[in-house]
Amino acid sequence: MKILFIEDTGEAAYPLKDYLEEEGHVVILAGNCAVAQDRLGEEDIDCLIVDLNMEPIGLEPEEIEQTRCGLLTGWVWLKNHIFSRDNAMRRRTVILTAYDREFKDMIPSEERCGLKVLSKNPAQGDIYTEILKVVNAIGKRLKKRAR
Repeated sequence: MKILFIEDTGEAAYPLKDYLEEEGHVVILAGNCAVAQDRLGEEDIDCLIVDLNMEPIGLEPEEIEQTRCGLLTGWVWLKNHIFSRDNAMRRRTVILTAYDREFKDMIPSEERCGLKVLSKNPAQGDIYTEILKVVNAIGKRLKKRAR
């Protein structure tokens, strides 16, 4: 499966990229929303893994105001640039955040419908295993639809 992973911190991006590739997935890294947008135009992507808290590179000024000082950059990009054109991508998106409780408090449940939100908090357990489970489940759904 081809995954676009949007993460602005290399220390967080490369270990997960390596792990998912060892499990047989192709992972394309994008360090910000602008690069991610370019990659989506160049590649057929099966799944998105998006960090929420990033610099708002690639967002318009009015969108930057919605990011709450960068805390919701990934969400604003997804909502305005991805889900507005392809709502089905919601079911193929994994959101990573250290602020999962805050995200769920700030974003109404109907807007989060279909998304998988995973905590980057180490106290929550092995995040890599959780991500792999979700990615593999997305892959199974895509294979069923292709039949």
